[in-house]
Amino acid sequence: PSQSEYSAGCPAHIDIPRYIRFAKEGDLDAAAAVVREKAPFPKALGYICNHLCETKCKRGEINGPLSIRNIKRYASEHDTGRYWKGKGKQLPDSGKKIAVVGAGPAGLTAAYYLRKQGHDVTALEAMPEPGGMMACGLPSHRLPREVIAEEVGTVTGTGAKIRHGPRVTHRL
Repeated sequence: PSQSEYSAGCPAHIDIPRYIRFAKEGDLDAAAAVVREKAPFPKALGYICNHLCETKCKRGEINGPLSIRNIKRYASEHDTGRYWKGKGKQLPDSGKKIAVVGAGPAGLTAAYYLRKQGHDVTALEAMPEPGGMMACGLPSHRLPREVIAEEVGTVTGTGAKIRHGPRVTHRL
């Protein structure tokens, strides 16, 4: 089977059978690491993922799809970081400076991967807190603020910076 078959329905193209297998085997660190290969916010995804993959789940043809989002959440809540903390690819400093507009999910993801490529990255955020729609568009009972803070900490832990206040505008 191709990789696309493994990530059917997942907008982030996560290898779903692989992380489910690790979770089933009790290796929750490995399961969370599989999610983290494609998306740096596995815990937030465990809360807010729209779980489109469940509509493509082959198990649905038998007795109902697996609760894929909840498996992701469970694995990420028990992740110790054994496989990824301090072990991911971090290229030496490139000497290039990059500004990312916004510290929402897309901006933070860009900052995370750009920093991993060795670039000096600063996310410019107009709001007083990072997280974008995760922070200002979702109520805290849907996505706890400490989860957002933890996920943002993963990004800033790479050395990426967030500067609050500036508004970036473009005039033609």
